[in-house]
Order: sequence, then C-alpha cells, then structure tokens
Amino acid sequence: MNFFYRQMVLAATIATFRIAVVADDGLVEPNAAPLYQKAFDLIDEIGKQERQWLRDPEARSGIAGQDWFRQVGESIDLLHEAAELPVCDWNYEEAEHTNYQARGRGALKLSRIVGWRYDGKSPEPNSVVRDQLAVLNLSHHLSRGGNAYDKITEIALDSIAIHNLSRHLHRMPPDVLNDLRRKLQSVPPPEDVCNILEAEFSSSLIRIKKELESGFVFVKEMELFPEVQTSFADDLRLGAIVRTKGQSTEEEELRIGLEERGTGASFVLEVGQKKRGIELESVDFDKDEAVLRRGEQAVVVRLKSREIVPVWPKEVHDLLEQMFGEEVARKIDSQEKLQDALLSLAESAHEEVQGIVDAADSKFPLISAEEDETHSVLSSTNIYAEIILSSLRNTFRQSALANTGQLLLDAAIDVSLHGEDALSDHSDPFADGPFTYEKTDKGFILRSEIEHHGEKLALRIGPLD
Repeated sequence: MNFFYRQMVLAATIATFRIAVVADDGLVEPNAAPLYQKAFDLIDEIGKQERQWLRDPEARSGIAGQDWFRQVGESIDLLHEAAELPVCDWNYEEAEHTNYQARGRGALKLSRIVGWRYDGKSPEPNSVVRDQLAVLNLSHHLSRGGNAYDKITEIALDSIAIHNLSRHLHRMPPDVLNDLRRKLQSVPPPEDVCNILEAEFSSSLIRIKKELESGFVFVKEMELFPEVQTSFADDLRLGAIVRTKGQSTEEEELRIGLEERGTGASFVLEVGQKKRGIELESVDFDKDEAVLRRGEQAVVVRLKSREIVPVWPKEVHDLLEQMFGEEVARKIDSQEKLQDALLSLAESAHEEVQGIVDAADSKFPLISAEEDETHSVLSSTNIYAEIILSSLRNTFRQSALANTGQLLLDAAIDVSLHGEDALSDHSDPFADGPFTYEKTDKGFILRSEIEHHGEKLALRIGPLD
C-alpha cells in the first residue's frame, strides 16, 4: 500500500486531520498526525487487566507479555513512520481540549511501551537510537502549535527518551554515538514555552472579557453581585440627613430620613433605632458613611453624595480589597463598576505577564537553581496574572529541567567518546562551571546544580542495577 493511499485510509477514520499540509517552504508534505493518532488508538484497545500487568516487569517478560508486544508492533511501526515526516498538523483550530488530553495520554503510553521492550534484554544500540529518536520526534510534533498541556507532555516524553538512551549509552560504539549526536541535532526543536503560554493567556483574556461583558461575574467561585443582595439598596429613597456636631466625632449624632419606594412610607432613624425592619446600625463620620441593615442584608449610606450602595459580606469586602486595594474597592458599588474594574485588572494582568514573557528571550532567565526561589520571582497579587503565572512557574521550570537534561545527554555522549576531560566544553547553565562527573561501576553520573524534588538533577549513564 503506497503512503498517500494509506494516509487516505487513515484520514477516513480520523476526519479532523488533513491528509497533507503545506510546509514552510511551500511544498505539500504528508501529515504525520493521522499516523500518530492511529498508533494511539491501537494502544487504547488493550483492556484494563493488560494495562495492570504491563506495569510489572516480570509479567511483561512472560509469554503473555511478549505476545502482546507483538500485537502492538503496528503502533510502534506507525510511530517510526510518522517520525520520519517533517510536518505534523493536529488541526488545533477545530480540536477540543479533551482531545489534547487524550492525545497526550496516548503518546505517553506509546513511549513507555517502546522502552518496556528493552526489559531484561540488551537491544541493538541502533534499535535503541531509532526508537528513542522517534519518541523525541513525536514529542516535538505533539507540542507544535499546541497549549500548555501539550508542552508538559512534550517535557515528559523528552525525559522518557533521554532516560532510555542513557541506560544504553555505555554499550554504544563510537560510530553509533556520533550518529546519535548528529541525529539529535536534526530532531525538530521543542515549541517555545513562551509562545504557548502567551497564546493561551491571550485566549483566556478574550474569554474573561466576553464573560464580564455578558454580566457573568465570578471570582474565586464567589458570586459578588447576586440579585438578592442589590435589591435592598433599590428599595429606599433618602430624605433629610441631619448631623448634630459635638466636641468630637464620638459625640456627634445622626438622623436619617428614609422613604420606601414601594409604599411611600417615610420614617427617621437614629443610630441603634429600628423601624419597618430597617436598623441604622452604625455611623463613621471620618468616612462620611452610615450602615443600614435589614436582616442579613446591609447597605451603606454615603452622607456627602447622598447615595445608598450595597455593603459586602466581610469575605467579599476582604477579597475586593485584596484584588484592587482599599481605595478602589470602596468605589465598587455596582455590577457595572465591578465589571469595569475586573476588565481593567485583566488588561493590566496581560501587560504584566507579557513583560515576563518578553524577559524570557534568553534560555533560563527566570529560573533559579533552587525550586522555592522560582516561585518568588514568578508571582503577582493580580488574580488574573496569578492564574497564568501559576502555569508559568511549573512550565518554565519543567522546561528548564528538560532542556538541562538534553544538555546533560549531549555532554554524556561527548564524555563517552572522549573521556571526562570533554566536560570542560559543557557548561552547566545553573553553575559557574561545567556539569559535575562521578564515576560508577558500570558507567558514570553527570549532575547539574538545578534542583529536582530537592536533589540536583542527575543523568546516570549505564544500567540501573
């Protein structure tokens, strides 16, 4: 079956993918995406019981395991075939978020199965190189034009490939090592994490604007302006406000005249008095405000401007002050003003995150060797900025760890070819000198100063036992 015919057959079952796409150079190239998707679908056909015993190395080496590996051979063949193609278009414009997650799970399953085939064996070095280069190609094809979820999946796939290569690097002769280095340089570059996160935040900002403009206002799962809360302020009309001054503000007195809009009934309240279910609860002459309460609801009377506005429950009031500061929060007394304030906050968040993205042009600008320090650099009191920065903190750091792992692999190939002295040409981006070297019984370990789970990132060359 020729390639283009096979692509047509695959595309018939995976209608969201294009059979061929136009590459950057203007040439029409076959699309790798349908091949990858078919490989994921074949892997998904295994049952839960088989998934469980596949996690057990001893079970995998048994007859049933080997028989299953033969069955999934078509998936691995599709992986190799797709990895040879320069273009992969997942048609993200029409895809849904659930597709990203399913695609990521399929890619991780397939990459692990490729590595499981080595259990208890000494595979041909060239086979290991071919397999793991195919995983790296899948990884970088997967994240191209994708989102943060795809980037994290790419990082996980890169880690799996580097781990599997490092286990067998000590058995590779010089010609295979040189071939591996050359082929690693031809692997498509990983998607820039800044491009992914910038696009994702821009789409989030568009969604926020649409929600706010439609009157949908939820912050941290709290509805700030429920209908019942604003009705009390609308029920009253202010009459006369009489303020009797004393020697100090503590000795001043206040009388407020009120009229019920619905009934036309008028009455006067002093501090502590309650009439027609409404109490003049307190007065603050420094702020020129008084508080009226009816049951669980309360409103503020602004004495100078003669306005009646909602007063928020303490948790809402504290949240508004945290979001906007005390001065701005006091002015937010309507749905419209809150929408305007949140839009302004979202706009400023975009500028803040954009500044961080712009500062990320160099390789590791915002990542420190210590894990905790990264969080202090990438943080904000702006709730919308913090939403994206929480993703940035994790994704930037994981990306830095993955990039450092690739640098460690390149250094390990050089050390395997030329000895420990070759490390002088391989600087640790998180230290003033090269990676550190430790000799082991069957290989060696290279380490970087960047921390991963509280320990320095390390790449072990040689078997695990």
